[in-house]
Amino acid sequence: MTKAIIFDSSTLINFSINGLLPELRGLKELFDGKFLITEEIMDEVIDKPMKIKRYELEALKLKELLSDKILETPSSLNIDENRIPKMTNEILNVANSTFFVHGNAMHIIDVGEASCLALSRLLNEKGIKNIISVDERTMRLLCEKPENLFAIFQKKLHTNVEFRRENIKSFQDFRFIRSTELIYIAYKKGIVKLRDHGDVLDAVLYAMKLNGCSISEDEISEMKKLKKELKIDYFYYNKRVRSSTIEYLAPASKFVRFASKISNGLVRTQKKRVKFPSCPFHPLAWLIFSMSSLAFSSPKKGIKSSFLTDRIELRFLKFFIKIPMSFS
Repeated sequence: MTKAIIFDSSTLINFSINGLLPELRGLKELFDGKFLITEEIMDEVIDKPMKIKRYELEALKLKELLSDKILETPSSLNIDENRIPKMTNEILNVANSTFFVHGNAMHIIDVGEASCLALSRLLNEKGIKNIISVDERTMRLLCEKPENLFAIFQKKLHTNVEFRRENIKSFQDFRFIRSTELIYIAYKKGIVKLRDHGDVLDAVLYAMKLNGCSISEDEISEMKKLKKELKIDYFYYNKRVRSSTIEYLAPASKFVRFASKISNGLVRTQKKRVKFPSCPFHPLAWLIFSMSSLAFSSPKKGIKSSFLTDRIELRFLKFFIKIPMSFS
């Protein structure tokens, strides 16, 4: 099944400013799907910057990605692009009339972000799995945690904010990923080549953060802990697994934040789910997807049953990026 990552301008600008567009190319080569941008995003990152000397070079680099089909338009998936502007305006009207201060509507998202949401809806209509890559916090919170966004507005504005909760139902079916998660995958897959010149992972994560990606230092610390590959000797299991594919589940925007709190794992094999008891090892071990084999053991009579797995899958919340199929 075709899959797609829809890129907001914030992620593309972050990769470009940090000189990481070759890494973006590397991810596309490994991804079994499309990297999509809308006309509105193209206007933000290519057309307008081309006319500004300060940003012309970055715009030319991104235009080359478009020419090389690293980035593609929705028409590559037979999406009717004429529907996007109308849906974009509808989303803008709803989003920007969700919060009010002193009777005035708050402008919280722009046309580029709204166009990404519109494209995601069109892809959902066609049954195409998709995820939106965006670094800005507001749109992600609007769709994932609107109550948190409301609390932030209340705290920062020091006044009462009117929250029209009936609008939120329009933003419940979207999935997001940030540039930091993408560059982390690139690092784990060996696409980031600077491995022997200091703490490369720390450098690229903070570069993304300092150029606009909304990620906390605690999240970066947790991601750095995952850098060390953990060896899992055994999982005690209650059902024999007969499959060469084991999939580990991890929530998208929360996989770092809550990883240390999760001690149970879920595996999915041959359309069956097997519930594991509490993992007796490091609570982050289930999240590591770079290993090529696992050994399972039954505690009874010392019987061991080991088998190699040629793919371990990291899954994001509801939208699944299958690492072996997409980034291998």
